[in-house]
Amino acid sequence: MAKFHLDRIKKKYGWTGENYSELMSKIIATNSENIQRATARISKKSFEKENKKITKKEKRFVLPDVTEALPKRSVYLRKGAEKGTLLTDNIRDRLTKDLRETLTQPGYISARGVTAGSLKNKIVDDFEKKITATFQGYTKKDPRYGVPSNIHNIAVTEVRSAVDNMKHDYISKVIEKDPAVIVMKKWKHNKKLSKVQPRETHEILGRQRSIPFDINFVIPVSGVQCPYPHAPGMPADEVIGCHCECIYMVRKK
Repeated sequence: MAKFHLDRIKKKYGWTGENYSELMSKIIATNSENIQRATARISKKSFEKENKKITKKEKRFVLPDVTEALPKRSVYLRKGAEKGTLLTDNIRDRLTKDLRETLTQPGYISARGVTAGSLKNKIVDDFEKKITATFQGYTKKDPRYGVPSNIHNIAVTEVRSAVDNMKHDYISKVIEKDPAVIVMKKWKHNKKLSKVQPRETHEILGRQRSIPFDINFVIPVSGVQCPYPHAPGMPADEVIGCHCECIYMVRKK
């Protein structure tokens, strides 16, 4: 194994090497906190501009370009390789850069029609191509790396987690800036995107009606509660490879 900074990971997350899923959950929570802090630094003008677009007529919320809220480090670590193998700093930073470059593409969120507010499917595909090339490049230098067989799940998990985090935190700030804004949300299950058997419990959630912003979704069977897909605190097996997303409907009182 290459030189991994396990001591630092043990210190930061309390991970001793036994429970990889537990580590993933902690990392997801940390990444969410990083995005929350970055979102808090978005300029007041950005929120004022978005609030002016909200009227008494309900419509889907389309996340503006807020890639500045994506932390430069510590985004990519949760499912970087197979069998619990962690990443070196160099490759992790390269993969994080891949994610930032992917999400700085203009219009990564659909702005019109029935898909308004949804992440464009092309974005996940673009990220998968980028990180595949990155892993291949490192493998040429060191054959011990290899391209993870779960590369698609890595792409899905990282992109959708980052975007869902940003959407939720941005909406939270919109409400904070203007209490007259009413937000409803709906769990969207993208069944056709899954390359394996989709989670039936997530499919059930996707058929349910919209709920108020401050109410949690409850995943059937497991009883897991969450404000949106890929939220911090969710078990790793509810997050990894999940194509679901949250759609928000906004209007003024």
